[in-house]
Amino acid sequence: MKNNNLVFGDLHGRLHKQKRARSIALEGKRPLHSAFELSFEWIAMRTARLFTLSLALIVAACASAPPKRINPPAVSIQRLVMQASGAYAIELRLQNHSDVPMHFAGINLQLRVAGIDAGRLRTQPDIDVSPHNAEIVHLRLSADKSVAEPLSAIELADDAPDRVLEGEFEYENQNGDWVKVPTDATRRGEIEQVLADKNNTAVHYMLRGTVDISEPKRSYDIVFESRLSPVPGKPGEFR
Repeated sequence: MKNNNLVFGDLHGRLHKQKRARSIALEGKRPLHSAFELSFEWIAMRTARLFTLSLALIVAACASAPPKRINPPAVSIQRLVMQASGAYAIELRLQNHSDVPMHFAGINLQLRVAGIDAGRLRTQPDIDVSPHNAEIVHLRLSADKSVAEPLSAIELADDAPDRVLEGEFEYENQNGDWVKVPTDATRRGEIEQVLADKNNTAVHYMLRGTVDISEPKRSYDIVFESRLSPVPGKPGEFR
């Protein structure tokens, strides 16, 4: 009986060791579905981290982008034509100096030519001007006859002939006398200065008033000064 117990105990111990060994072996080998689940979780976590990093980079880039600047517009005379009726055909240049488009809704400007009030330029152009670009609007102005005097004066001065003769340059000075200058190299500077003075013949003008922008919503006080010069070969036209 004692021997039977020893045999049974020895057999039970062996079975227990074999079961323990199989359990350890199984623990070292994960099932296929468990490995797949672990791989999917790793990919999902990595994707989420990459998305978060990309989003952070986009936000940082937007924050560092230069702001859109909105600057006052400019208005100037592109072209002025004296008409037979005594009126003036005027081309106004609307300049947008901003980083965003501007919608010009209203213009109300006083025009002065050579210190003389020429009248008021009023219009509602209702026009979009793209960033750092310009558009032209056309107006007609009925001005006092006195405005034509300085314009006609510079036109006559600009039409005064200069004559280049053989070996000499002839021009009319401020006293109305014709002066002859030899065209040799030593007098070339004098000739060039005379031509430059005549090309600079112009009349001063000023625009003062308001320009209304509907988008973005703003109103600007405008003061602009420049000069008008006769257009060669086109009587009554100035730029």
